[in-house]
Amino acid sequence: MQNSVKYLKKNKIIIFPAETLYGFSCSLYARDSIKKVFEMKNRQEVKQFIVLVKSFEMASEIVDIDDFKLSFLKKYNYWPNHLTIVFKSKIKDYNTLALRYSNSKYITELFKKINFPIISTSVNYSNEPPMLNLKDIIKEFDKNIAYINTSSPDGTGKASTIVDFTTSEINLIREGELSYKKMKEDYNEFRNNNK
Repeated sequence: MQNSVKYLKKNKIIIFPAETLYGFSCSLYARDSIKKVFEMKNRQEVKQFIVLVKSFEMASEIVDIDDFKLSFLKKYNYWPNHLTIVFKSKIKDYNTLALRYSNSKYITELFKKINFPIISTSVNYSNEPPMLNLKDIIKEFDKNIAYINTSSPDGTGKASTIVDFTTSEINLIREGELSYKKMKEDYNEFRNNNK
């Protein structure tokens, strides 16, 4: 954990145990490092990475999230959770940002030591499956990044649900561990009760 924190604060790239897989990570504000991650993955920059935040307050600093949506997410315990939400960005160079307020033990501990959002993306080449074998990951990427944390991911192995919250509606992007149908029902109930 200490080395992960040290290199993230230096705007370097690390590999760490994200919720379900190993992930590349660096500060959201480390533009050169983010560019390097795109290059390592052979990924087009039109495909954004997920941004991890430590709190509702941190989320509100970088995206447009109104009080109604905040209240909904808190009341129904959708955050922190295995849910990624796309919002309109407040940060220059991004129209939208896909945020996750994670309840992963590792990420929660990491955020006790850092106070800035970080990007997270699976360790793999674009259009190829995520790399799961740590020895293969080290062999492939060790020379290109600052640090590899060899702890194991602590999640369920299921992908997060991704929804679009850039309008007044909730729209599904990818079904994952959380039920979109249930979330939509809860949202409609919350809206009807707060007219």
